[in-house]
Amino acid sequence: MRALLSIALLLAVIFIASCSHSGDFGAFVVAQVTKYGGHTKTSATIPQLDARWTVKQDANGFTDHVSDAPFSAIDGFMRETFGAPKISTDTNLDGEPQRVWGAVDIGVAIQLIGHKSDTEIICIRAEP
Repeated sequence: MRALLSIALLLAVIFIASCSHSGDFGAFVVAQVTKYGGHTKTSATIPQLDARWTVKQDANGFTDHVSDAPFSAIDGFMRETFGAPKISTDTNLDGEPQRVWGAVDIGVAIQLIGHKSDTEIICIRAEP
């Protein structure tokens, strides 16, 4: 009985730690970046970006896996919202497009990677 309770608790924690969402990903990612001390490069209205995503977060940042939106749309949104990336390559060592925004410019470090099945966004809080 105790083992069943432990397994149920573990599954609940995994479910909470990796929640699935759909809707305006643009507003969500800006709110998450702000939560971790980052900021946009513009004061203009944030464009809407409809997608599905899962998010995992802890005290130092978050990771999103975005589907139902092409890498090009997410990349365009990120550039419009956070400015030009510090590092940009169309083919990293894994053959995937990758962008990096620096904490010096926007208050957090963000990495954007275009995988075959989704786009991954990793955001890390800046060191104080």
